Amino acid sequence: MSGIEIRLSTADDAFAWDSYVARAGSFFHRYGWAEAIHDTYGHEPVYLLAERDGEVAGILPLIDRRSSLFGRALISVGFTVGGGVVAEDDETRAALLTRALAEAKARSSEYIELRSEDDSEEGWHEKEGIYDTFSVGIIENEDERLKSIRRKKRADIRKAIDWAAEGELTIQPSDDLKLFWKGYAIAQRDHGTPVFPHRWLEAQKSRFGDDMELIFVEQAGEPLAGVINYYHRDTVHLYSSFISPGARRSHAGDYLYWWMMGHALTRGARIFDLGRSKRGTGAHAYKTHWGFEPRALSYMYKLMQTDEMPNVNPQNPKFALMSKVWTRLPVPVANRLGPMLAGHLA
Repeated sequence: MSGIEIRLSTADDAFAWDSYVARAGSFFHRYGWAEAIHDTYGHEPVYLLAERDGEVAGILPLIDRRSSLFGRALISVGFTVGGGVVAEDDETRAALLTRALAEAKARSSEYIELRSEDDSEEGWHEKEGIYDTFSVGIIENEDERLKSIRRKKRADIRKAIDWAAEGELTIQPSDDLKLFWKGYAIAQRDHGTPVFPHRWLEAQKSRFGDDMELIFVEQAGEPLAGVINYYHRDTVHLYSSFISPGARRSHAGDYLYWWMMGHALTRGARIFDLGRSKRGTGAHAYKTHWGFEPRALSYMYKLMQTDEMPNVNPQNPKFALMSKVWTRLPVPVANRLGPMLAGHLA
């Protein structure tokens, strides 16, 4: 077939890139991630564009993560849960990966990481058993949708619906990203994980506009739970969320997820994607209690200057003590230190 040209994209390619993603890629392949990551964390985007006869034939978005803690790597896509190659054919896919290897070598990267559910390459290492992803088709009929949820969780949702009917719970979209960050930061501290800087949310919002949505559940004007969603084609991605301890009595977190299903239908979504969760965590257990079936995620790695598979995640025993200590930090301290570390955790 031939005639393929692979080059580094620039901001001038953003429209053509996103037009291709709109029909072939995921939300996490959008060009806006390159700009948001660079503006927030300073890492260089290495967004590879494949063209044939002047038309986009494939893409491979990579982030050149340089970390004094974890070394240097090309990650597709850093600071998100998705990525990998999108290509019209095997020849284009192979050409993109060949260029990625050349970029990694030139940059002295220790490895390349592809975060894609369906990537599989000869000579690459596969890692699984850490993350599962959860998604389900949204049932349009509300009664049937409720029946599809496990009985115990269904009872919790009904209790929350009653609270809402009595005016004790209110739910609505919001633009207050700073308020969300405050609640999310507390939840991250409690989980032993450094929180990202607030400007990360602002950088995304400026790129993704109405395709990024913030929803709060409130009681007496105080947010009990919140979630940031992304919309792409027929899918709503529930990406970042928090449920405060005060939400337990009213099941405000359950109400948020339940309400989101119906709300997403009004926006044209048909797939409800709760994103990835680490096995053995509370978030993973919460999603399975809804009856959503976990699907194993396996990421692909090309080791360049190391023989050891990377393990940059809080479940790594090396980080267990730090995570335990982090949960005991005062919130103001965790909120000051977290953004300094978050740039290393691509």
